[in-house]
Amino acid sequence: AAIKLFKQAIKSGPCHPQVAAAVIRLLLAKHKTWRAVGFFFGLKPGEMQRRAAAPLVNGLAAARARWAFRGLFWRHKELLRQDDKAWGQVGYTLTNFKMSKRAALWLSDWRSRPDVQPWMLFNLCLGLRQLGRYAEADGVARYAVEKWGHRAGSADLRLFIAMEDALSGKVSDRKSV
Repeated sequence: AAIKLFKQAIKSGPCHPQVAAAVIRLLLAKHKTWRAVGFFFGLKPGEMQRRAAAPLVNGLAAARARWAFRGLFWRHKELLRQDDKAWGQVGYTLTNFKMSKRAALWLSDWRSRPDVQPWMLFNLCLGLRQLGRYAEADGVARYAVEKWGHRAGSADLRLFIAMEDALSGKVSDRKSV
């Protein structure tokens, strides 16, 4: 009933842009993954669609809906790139689906993102490490902890650095992180 009411509100004219995100969350909570993706595809380009992107990607990752995510990614890659939260969720999802090369490539423009968060860079570090780019992963993690050590997600990066130090024999450096 709530989904139907929200859909009518969207069709009837101007409404709060978070309504589409609410519909996405409700559909995903009912395990209607493909309906959530179809609903998203039917949204007009704009703020409402932009705000619905991150919850959709997050929900697809949680549902392990790899094919639905691939369809969304293929069809709306540029939209997902425009919003930093959606961009970060895509990086998480790619990492979660063991697509390390794509995750590292997708997240590689992190320095140009105004709202990048440590949890987003943690996924970049994991992707880089899976590709054997250890020094680059370590550099990203250290930069993020130095710059945003107070933000949520930085504890994971501190642990990442400590593990990298331990694996490379720099155990004495772990207290400086």
